[in-house]
Amino acid sequence: MNLITFSLVSVLVFFFSGALSQDWTNVSLEDFRAKILELEKVKKPNESFSVVGEYHFYEQHQGGEPAYSFPLIMRIQPQKKKVYMEQLGRLMVQNEKMLITCDTATRQLIVQEPNTSFYKQRMTEDFNPLINSNSKAKYRKSGRMEIYRLEFPEGGTYKAMELWVNPTKNVIEKYVMFAERQVKDEFKEEVEYIQPRMEIIYSNYTFGEAVNKQEFPDPQDYFSDLNQLIPTVKYKEFEIIDLRNQD
Repeated sequence: MNLITFSLVSVLVFFFSGALSQDWTNVSLEDFRAKILELEKVKKPNESFSVVGEYHFYEQHQGGEPAYSFPLIMRIQPQKKKVYMEQLGRLMVQNEKMLITCDTATRQLIVQEPNTSFYKQRMTEDFNPLINSNSKAKYRKSGRMEIYRLEFPEGGTYKAMELWVNPTKNVIEKYVMFAERQVKDEFKEEVEYIQPRMEIIYSNYTFGEAVNKQEFPDPQDYFSDLNQLIPTVKYKEFEIIDLRNQD
């Protein structure tokens, strides 16, 4: 299950009483890797799955109300090489031949080669860059949740990320990333600096045959001729961007 690749974001820290919350405990990067691999095993190899959720963007690392929120839908059929995603205002549709991204804000249809990482069950060696990095891993419990935190070396885009895991179901319920630096808020007239975080809240995990009964749009829904990339009437005013064979 490749939920960790979506790439994305920041964290809400709750302060509970000592009975409900623990201090951070340092753990090895190998232990962090082992937990992710354990979470991946919740989904059987080549098993279809879907999840819904929400993106929440905050202006600071702690507290506050979301400045922006977007829905998330992810449906994946590995055996049929089908993917359907709604995230950050974009629609993504994939089959065995191509990946189509529909951006209604910019009125673009972006065509790419299929992204096989959607179907790939990650292996131990996939985490070698992490194991060889200077990142630090930590762990603590907060109420019923287990929180795994990864802190990155200084100077990068992100300061840290967190996985909030439901230990009963052994699934990720929240994924958070914290920005490394303060940045100017371009949406406000007055000069104001923010240090963003993004949270992805996951819910309604579904596995197996029930997913196969869900709707999976196809690239043919966007193009009347896939070979010539002729858009359907609905998308005839959209710019077509073909990023295939760009090596």
